[in-house]
Amino acid sequence: MSESFDPYLQWLGIEPHEMPVDHYRLLGIQRFESDVTIIAAAADARMSQVRTFQMGTRAAYSQKLLNELAAARVCLLNPGARASYDQVIEAVLFSSAAPPQVAQIANPPIADAHSEDAVTEDCAEGSGSKMFAVMATVLLVLLVGVVATLVLRQRKQHLLTDAASVPAASQIGELLQAEPVYKEREPVLIYQEGDGSVNLDASFAELHGPTLRLGISGNVNVISEWESMDDWVSWNFKVVKVPPQGIFHVHVTYAARPEAEGGSFVIAVGDQERECEIRGTGEPVTDEYFLAVPNSGDHTLTVRAKSKPSQRLMTLKSVNLLFP
Repeated sequence: MSESFDPYLQWLGIEPHEMPVDHYRLLGIQRFESDVTIIAAAADARMSQVRTFQMGTRAAYSQKLLNELAAARVCLLNPGARASYDQVIEAVLFSSAAPPQVAQIANPPIADAHSEDAVTEDCAEGSGSKMFAVMATVLLVLLVGVVATLVLRQRKQHLLTDAASVPAASQIGELLQAEPVYKEREPVLIYQEGDGSVNLDASFAELHGPTLRLGISGNVNVISEWESMDDWVSWNFKVVKVPPQGIFHVHVTYAARPEAEGGSFVIAVGDQERECEIRGTGEPVTDEYFLAVPNSGDHTLTVRAKSKPSQRLMTLKSVNLLFP
């Protein structure tokens, strides 16, 4: 009977339901951590812990895990590689797909013993090169997806300038680097649903300000590039059925990096306002509030930055008004 042993759980405290994990979780640090001192210290501590099992009966497990830890260390300590890796993670924040992952260790074959020096060399060189090859493949897939997204957005939403045809492969780089040009469009009036809810999706938002952009993450529209305090977003909607006391439950779904923690934004309908504090988890979150919309008819909901401690405020997916 084969041995059932989980090195991630037993040695690193990573629960089975968390698998597979990204580089940050593998090293036991906060997602999007950028302090190289913290990254290096965490990687060294993990590798030192795993090395204590190199000479035991589970040496094959330790060797494979050391390789993965070394690959994560090399990637996250290289600013360019880390930036590319972070972009891939951000691209799937609102996607049903899991973030970039390292493969889970299966029961490995017994390998020849290595000295500690040989292990370190393998980790630093072989694993590093493999990691960059994997990253290059992931980024190529992402590149193709972005180009397809731009073409789809042009046809479906009329947000990009007219183009005679899909760009040739030699023009793809220029297209992705160019800043999108948005056309003016008529405001969309969103009607209340049969259950009383009003669903304000990023697709129907009006964007205002110098940097705000409509993007696609996975297969979901999001409002991104929120870098200016002059950026704000609005939706026009119609209420037919007013909730009790005119109070809606408000669900705001967004994602923000850790450095945005403590920032805030204001949701307003007419003279009714609600200040909301940002949680910088690096993952999609939904925060709940209450907001008064005391009468039926046409209304406009706005979202504006209140305070912004970092370059970007957040990536906003939707604001939903729900009956209590």
